[in-house]
Amino acid sequence: MAELTTEEQALGNVSVRGIGVVGSVDALDRGQRSRGLGGPGALDAALSACEVTVQEALRIDAVALPGASASDEPGPFVELIVPAPVSGWAQMLLVEDDDGRKRWLVEPAPETSGEAAASRGASTATVAYRIPADPGAAEGRETTRGLVGTVVKKVVKVLAFRAIKEAGDHLANHFAAKWEASAHPYVLRRYAVDNYETQVDLGLDPGTLVGFDRKPTLLILHGIMARSHDLSGFGSLPRSLVGHLNEIYDGRVLAFDHPTVSVGPTANVERLYQALGDVRPHFDLLCHSRGGLVARQLVEGPAPGGVPRMTVRGLAMAGTPNTGTPLADTGHLGKLVDMVTNMIDFLPDNPVTDTVGLLISVLKQLAVGAMEGLEGIAAMQAESELLTALNTSQADRSSYRAIASDFEPTAGSPLSLIARDLAMDTIFGTSNDLLVPTEGVYLDSRPSGTFDVTNRMVLTADKGVQHSGYWRSPDVVAWLSSNLPFSEPGSAHPPNQS
Repeated sequence: MAELTTEEQALGNVSVRGIGVVGSVDALDRGQRSRGLGGPGALDAALSACEVTVQEALRIDAVALPGASASDEPGPFVELIVPAPVSGWAQMLLVEDDDGRKRWLVEPAPETSGEAAASRGASTATVAYRIPADPGAAEGRETTRGLVGTVVKKVVKVLAFRAIKEAGDHLANHFAAKWEASAHPYVLRRYAVDNYETQVDLGLDPGTLVGFDRKPTLLILHGIMARSHDLSGFGSLPRSLVGHLNEIYDGRVLAFDHPTVSVGPTANVERLYQALGDVRPHFDLLCHSRGGLVARQLVEGPAPGGVPRMTVRGLAMAGTPNTGTPLADTGHLGKLVDMVTNMIDFLPDNPVTDTVGLLISVLKQLAVGAMEGLEGIAAMQAESELLTALNTSQADRSSYRAIASDFEPTAGSPLSLIARDLAMDTIFGTSNDLLVPTEGVYLDSRPSGTFDVTNRMVLTADKGVQHSGYWRSPDVVAWLSSNLPFSEPGSAHPPNQS
C-alpha cells in the first residue's frame, strides 16, 4: 500500500502521488476480472483477443481535500507514474469507477516524458498519467475543485500491447481494419424473429435473393461499431415488431452487417451492390446512427461501376450524424470510445465481446497516434468530404424520415449516466443524444446546407432516450408500426438522383 501525498510514493514497479486528494493506493492481482461489458470476464477476453496484457492493477481509495484548487497544478487528481514501454510496445490505462463507469487514458500527462522523470531522480524512463478525482475533468467539462468529501474510488489497469511485431512491420494504422475484417465482416442476412438477436456469419448469395428482385424489401443498416444483432441497436427491437415487419414485407426483411470504423460509407455501399449482384429490390431503409450515412450514400450517390441503381422508396434514420458529431473529431476520439464503451456497458446481458475488441483496436491506434485507417469514423466529422457533398447537393429528400432525441437523465438515473450527460452537453454545446447533436439528425442549418428533413420526430428530454435506446422507445416502436411500409407494394418510385 502507498499513501497519497504530493511527493511520489513507490508501490512495486510504479509510484503514485496525489494533488488535492488524500488516501491510499493498493496493488491488485493483475488477473482480477473487470466488471461489466457483457458479463464477468468479457472485457478481459476481449483484451486477450486483441493481444493486450495487463501490466499493473491498482485500487485507489481517496477523498478530495478542501482547497484543492490552491495548488499550482490543476487538481484534484492522482498521478500514476509507470515505466515507459519498451521499444516496439505501447500502453494505455483503463479506469473503472465504483459506479461502473469506464474511461480509457491513452495520452500521458503533459511534460511527463523520460526527461521529466530523470529530473526527479528516476533511474529509468517513466510515463505519468493523471487520473482526475472529479469525473467531469476527464470528460472535458468544467470541474468543481475544492469540494470536501469528493470520493475517489477507482480500479486502474495499466495495459500494454505490441505496436511493432517484426522489424519494419508497423501495425498501428491497421489495428481496427484487422479486427473488423475478422469480427465485423460484410454479411447480407435475413432478419427474422428466429435470428435477429443472434450473430449470422454466412450471408445470402444473389441466387438466394432472386425472389427479392423488384419487390418491396426492408433493409436494416446498423450504427457505428455495431452489428445488426447488438442490443445497443436493432437487437433491442421488440420481438413482436420484428414479426410484424416480416409479415407486412412477406419475409423480405434484410440486414447488412458491415465494418464502420476502418472504411467509409462509400465503400460500404459498393459492397452492398456486390452482395446483391443483379438483384434490385425496392428498398425501404431503416437506419441507426452511421447507418443513415450509408443509406444516404446509397440514395444520393452514384451507383458503382455504372451498374443499374437501387430503387429506394423511403428512408427512416434514427440518431444519424447527418451534420457530423464532435466526437468524431481527432481531439475527441478517446471520448467517443469512452461513450460507446459505457453505452454498451449500460445494457444488461449484452454479448459485446466483438464490439469491445473493436473499441480496443481503435484505442491501440490512438495510443500510438496512428490516425490513418479510421476512415469510417472520419466520415462522421462535420467537414468530412462525404458530408460536405451530401449536405450541399440538390437531392430529393422528400421520402426521408428522421428520428432524433434530446437526451436528459430521467428521475432515478444512475450517477454515472448523469455525469456522462453533463460531459457531453459541455462538448456539444447543444442538445444531443449523447453521441449526435439533436438538430443535426434532420437539419444542416449552415448557409451552404441543403439538408432538411421535414418529416421528423424529436423525442423530448422527458423521454430519456439516448443514442443506444431508440429501438426500445415505445414512441419509436409505435411510429415504425404505423409508418412501415413506406408505400403500398407496387408503388415504388424511381431512385432519387443527385
